[in-house]
Amino acid sequence: MADIIIGPTGLALDVIGVKGEETSGELSECITAPGGSQLNLAYGLSVLGHRVKVIGCFGDDPAGQICLQDLVQCGIDVTHMIRTEGVTYTAFVLTEPELPRRTIFANTRGLGGGLFQTGVDFAGKLRQIGRGDFYGMLAAAPQNPEEQKQFLEIFRTAREMKMRTFLEPPEDPKMLHQDLLKPLLPYIDLFLPGEKELAVLTGIKDCRRGSRKIREQGCRTVVCKLGAAGCCVVSEEGEAFVPGYDVTVRDLTGAGDGFAAGLIHGLSEGRPLEQAADFANRYAAANIRKTGPRAGMECEAAVLAAVTQRRKTKGNK
Repeated sequence: MADIIIGPTGLALDVIGVKGEETSGELSECITAPGGSQLNLAYGLSVLGHRVKVIGCFGDDPAGQICLQDLVQCGIDVTHMIRTEGVTYTAFVLTEPELPRRTIFANTRGLGGGLFQTGVDFAGKLRQIGRGDFYGMLAAAPQNPEEQKQFLEIFRTAREMKMRTFLEPPEDPKMLHQDLLKPLLPYIDLFLPGEKELAVLTGIKDCRRGSRKIREQGCRTVVCKLGAAGCCVVSEEGEAFVPGYDVTVRDLTGAGDGFAAGLIHGLSEGRPLEQAADFANRYAAANIRKTGPRAGMECEAAVLAAVTQRRKTKGNK
């Protein structure tokens, strides 16, 4: 199995309420679970058998201690996380399975972003940890020239250390600055946008054409997530649409994180890109069958047994 380094990241806590029938307006279920895209990815990869290390900072408050202990219990190496006085990021999520959709409210004071403002040399931290097979971040993008400089330094370091790199941009269009993100792309082996993020970054709605434009800017492989439909892969090996799997949706939280875990797992085992993308679709589908950001992230055998029915598609994206 692979050695994978993820971050820099902060810890996060998700409070998820599942809305019942439209007429009642009441919650049928409410859970609190450690979350955050990068840590959900770490959890999924650990469950799939990989050796995972996370770098970043955590708030020295009760929520931060709970999240940190959860990662330890999952077998994830947190020895390179740095304690700070920051507040742990909390997201309050209302999920509506019947639609399906979700609404997110978050405490903006949380240490979920602004990690480069802590003064930590994350590129140096990466060198200290040593080489892995993969290095990357989820739901991350530079917000200003100084952050861009630090993003570039850490991804250059990963490339110099001969690690395969990946990056998933955030969903919030306000955080997608094309001019800041573009210089990073030559250092990214695997770019994982959603369909909407890709359109914002390229100005192109067609996912294949948009992915080609990202590749022209230096990125080696683009895998565009299309939600329930599946995904589109564009690389030097070719282009393909990979259909998704048909499951009953319980909670969309963590769908993209499960997808990334499944994709990196497949690639780490040397599977062709389309086969890895197929498992990514399946792993994401398994995760949204249950409430919580990682409740459906299980070992490969369990996922293969539980998610079997492909979606019927009308042509390729």
